[in-house]
Amino acid sequence: QGLQELGRARPAIRVVFNSDEEPGSPTSRHFWPEWSKDVRAAFVFEPTTPDGCLVTSRKGVGVWTLTVRGRAAHAGVEPEKGASAIRQIAQHVQSVESLACAERGTTINVGVIRGGSFPYVVAEHAEAVLDIRVPDLDEQARVERGLQELSSKPTISGTETTLSGSFHRPPMEPLPGTESLIDLIRHAATSVGLKEPGFGRKGGASDAN
Repeated sequence: QGLQELGRARPAIRVVFNSDEEPGSPTSRHFWPEWSKDVRAAFVFEPTTPDGCLVTSRKGVGVWTLTVRGRAAHAGVEPEKGASAIRQIAQHVQSVESLACAERGTTINVGVIRGGSFPYVVAEHAEAVLDIRVPDLDEQARVERGLQELSSKPTISGTETTLSGSFHRPPMEPLPGTESLIDLIRHAATSVGLKEPGFGRKGGASDAN
């Protein structure tokens, strides 16, 4: 309406309401390439940073699972015949966490561990589920290489490790047009008497990624 009152052309705008973003957009994500292929700019109405800055970059996120298959044995009678999957997964956890890089903003959280059957049985099975956040594609590639390497080299004889998962949201990095869009937003805000907005990064992913 404001553009019409000013006699300005009204641009084409596409509005998308997404009902399943929180669990990762499992039923809608495959539509995004089609919906966005002809747009000049996209605004995703996620919250700002805690201090009110508009978000211009987001970390990529991946969920990965390390599954270890060991060899069961009676822990009291013949423990030497076993190969503990729990012991191997514990060593993997230490190696995985060493891939984090605070300076780059790469975080790794081992959020779930499962394993074993009974206290008196050397654990035949164990798994760890990881949440990994990366700031850019270079860090994503580095972490993926690290995961592949550690999963292919078990340190406990008699165990075998399988790696599964992916980075289901790539990093949202600034594009060539990002700075121009930032300048436009700043100008639009100040031209109507609003405070010039700040811009920042968030660790949480969204459909913007």
